Parts: sequence; C-alpha cells; structure tokens
Amino acid sequence: MSVIVIISEGTYTESKLTTGKGIYDSTSSENYVMRSSLTPWIISSRIMTSTFADSGAKNVEHPRHILEMQDNPEEMQEILADIRSFLADRETIASIKNSQDLTNTERLYQINQQSRAMPLTADQAALATPQQDADASFD
Repeated sequence: MSVIVIISEGTYTESKLTTGKGIYDSTSSENYVMRSSLTPWIISSRIMTSTFADSGAKNVEHPRHILEMQDNPEEMQEILADIRSFLADRETIASIKNSQDLTNTERLYQINQQSRAMPLTADQAALATPQQDADASFD
C-alpha cells in the first residue's frame, strides 16, 4: 500500500486589483491577487500493514497496525513533477515578467491616452476658455 501525507502551514491573503476605471478609459481590468507563504511537507511511503482478525461479525474491523515503511522515490518524483508543471503553467496577470507583458501594458496605456484626447466639435471650439474669459473682463 502507498501512503502520501501532505502537510502545509502558512498564510494566505487575497486582494482585488482594478485598473482603467477613469471616465475616459476605454478598457478596464479587474483581477484578484492572491499571495501565500506556505511551507509544504510531502511524505510518500510504501507501507506494510496488518490487522488482527477476530471471530464474529466485526472480524477484520480492528485497528490496522503499520509493520514496515519504505521510501517511495518514484511516486515522490511524480508528485514533484506535477507540482512543478502546475506552477510553471500559472498565468500571471498583475505583474510584468517579460517584454511581451510590457508591450501589452503599453498598448492598453496608449488606447486609454487616445480615448482621453477627444476631438473638439465646432461648438466646443467656439466657446472661450476660462483664461480667455478672465482676460476679457479686464478689457
């Protein structure tokens, strides 16, 4: 029989990161950022157990005793490979780790900047600015 024990201790925090909530932002993004500080212990062992049988209805329902434990390196390597694969395939949204992330962030920034620079209509261009109104009042 193979037994795997996983023990994990640590802390966990979760927060919401929101960008693009300005009135002229053309895109917005809302992401959850999770941080954890964990100390995992994984134990994998091949064990030999035995129970003492008794006569009657509950003949093999007695406690099971561990007689022998041996290390299990093959299964431990499979577990570690799965964990490493999972960690390598995670998607990171809130941080910039490479030039592609930086390019994507710049593109969103440019879209927001262009949408803020809205062109004036003919009616808006004819209206005086507050500075022009102040200058005219002293003439």
